[in-house]
Amino acid sequence: MGKDKQKTPAIVSENLPEDVNKVLEELTEDQRRVLMGTMFAMEQRMYSGPLPPADEIAAYEQTCKGAANRIISMAEQSLSNRITNEQFIIREDAKQVSRGQILGFLLAIFFGGIAFALGLQGHDVLAGIIAGSDIVALAVIFVLNKVPVSGKGNDNAEMRIQDETE
Repeated sequence: MGKDKQKTPAIVSENLPEDVNKVLEELTEDQRRVLMGTMFAMEQRMYSGPLPPADEIAAYEQTCKGAANRIISMAEQSLSNRITNEQFIIREDAKQVSRGQILGFLLAIFFGGIAFALGLQGHDVLAGIIAGSDIVALAVIFVLNKVPVSGKGNDNAEMRIQDETE
C-alpha cells in the first residue's frame, strides 16, 4: 500500500457561504438531491473476526501509540476467555449426561420393582402396563436419544433430537 493512496481531507469550510439554505433554494430539485446526497454520505466498513483489518490497526497506532498492542491483547484475552468458557460448558454437559443416565437407571429399577411386585400380587395387567411404559420410555430416551417435547399451540408431541456433542 503506497502512501499516495491515502486521502487528505480538504479544508472547505472557508469556501462555504454563510447561509446554506439560500444556496439550496437557488438550485434545481435534481441538483439539490445530488448535493444533499453527497452532504449526508456515510461510509460503513464491516469486518469479521477478533481483530480489525491491518490498515485500521495502523491508523489506531498512529493516533495513539501502543493502541495496536492493546487491541491485540484484548483479542487474545477474549479468545482465552472463550476457550475457558467452552471447556466449562463441555465438562458440565458431560456431568449432566452422567447424572441423567444414573437417574434413568434408578427410575427403571424402581418402576421395574413396582411392576414385579404388582405381578406377584396378581395385578398382571397393571404390572404389564407399568413395565411396558418403562421399557418404551427407556427405549425412546436412551436408545433413540430423543426427548419428547410438547409443542406450543400444537396438540402433537414433538421429538427433539439431542446432540451428544453439545
